[in-house]
Amino acid sequence: MLKIKQGTLPILTFQKMAQRKYSRRDFLSSTLGVGVSGSLVLYGCSPALPDTEMEIPPSRAESSILELSTPADPFMLAGRKAPPLLQKDVNPYSPQQGKYLGPQEYGGKVVILNLWASWCGPCRSEFPEFAAFQDAHLNDVVILAMEGSPSSDWQEVDWKKCHFPVLGKEGKAPFAFSLNTTETSLLYRAGESYDDIGPVLADYVYGLTAFPTTFVIDRKQTVREVVIGTMHRNRLEQILEWYG
Repeated sequence: MLKIKQGTLPILTFQKMAQRKYSRRDFLSSTLGVGVSGSLVLYGCSPALPDTEMEIPPSRAESSILELSTPADPFMLAGRKAPPLLQKDVNPYSPQQGKYLGPQEYGGKVVILNLWASWCGPCRSEFPEFAAFQDAHLNDVVILAMEGSPSSDWQEVDWKKCHFPVLGKEGKAPFAFSLNTTETSLLYRAGESYDDIGPVLADYVYGLTAFPTTFVIDRKQTVREVVIGTMHRNRLEQILEWYG
């Protein structure tokens, strides 16, 4: 029988180009994290509780956990299947508003997954380009604009002319994973909701290093290109010609 002492986790700081703060609700101590992960197959919380010990039957332990400890390399995704996401669409002008979405939902279409932040001027300048591009190719293209910074606020952007999904920081864990740092190990359970999981996945799964970063995903869900910097309409049309 495993024993986990749960409580409110203080804000942690991870160093990556600049300091970013992520608040978390569940944690495993480093000792417990090592003990559990050593018994699990590598692959790849619940609301805060009072400081009380609770027993977790072994049968409830995750059977498969992806262990993340360093930010991913975005260019290593090229040629591989795009990792799944389950981020909440917060765009009030999107037909998918309120749904949990990711590139895996759009097999058969070219997916443009754009990682952005509201304070990033070049990011915001892309949105009219993306909107016009998708409107012209509704049957072939999906734009997914994913908020990748914990300090971003999607409500600061005017989305009236943008009808594509805007994936906010809130989402569900698309798979079970632990985020291991020198300070602690954080456990995310598959299918459970977290209000700040977007930036974690952007960094540790998609390898965000700068804003904006765009992943071009073909109709078979394979990442074909990783573009750091602003994309314009002519570049998008070229991408559709190549991979559409």
